[in-house]
Amino acid sequence: MKKFMRRNIPNLLLLIVFSIFVYFALTFNWLSIEAVDRSHHVEILTINTIFIGFLYTTLGVMVGFLGNTKISNMDRSGYLDEYYYTIYFGLFFFIASAFSVF
Repeated sequence: MKKFMRRNIPNLLLLIVFSIFVYFALTFNWLSIEAVDRSHHVEILTINTIFIGFLYTTLGVMVGFLGNTKISNMDRSGYLDEYYYTIYFGLFFFIASAFSVF
């Protein structure tokens, strides 16, 4: 986990800077929320739902393979953690995207 976080520090810093920029843009009315057309968001959610279906399927297949002793040993050694983290990030961003409609 530490190696994963250390490798993604630039991405996390970019996310923090972007979040601060959006906060100030909305606070000082640099961006107008009323002018945003939300009809495209439904289309993005539709495409995003397809990708989430693939992520759930991949997670199910990976969990199904844990019955195999070689793959189970790899999981205990931490080789599959990066795959799990990627799936969890995808699920988190789908939930964040779904709640951003409101």
